[in-house]
Amino acid sequence: MSFEVGAHVRLHANGETVFQVLEVEYMGDPERVLIQAVEETPGTYPWPARTTFMVPAE
Repeated sequence: MSFEVGAHVRLHANGETVFQVLEVEYMGDPERVLIQAVEETPGTYPWPARTTFMVPAE
């Protein structure tokens, strides 16, 4: 599955936290994206994640 910048996703189907995609094909890898939690909390920062089990947040 491919994701777009700005899309809201969960790390897996049962995940509770919603993340926003900031960059696709992170560091040239089509199976990695740069994400950040949508909910603003102390220590929130962007980080790379694999898209293997990622699903769109509804």
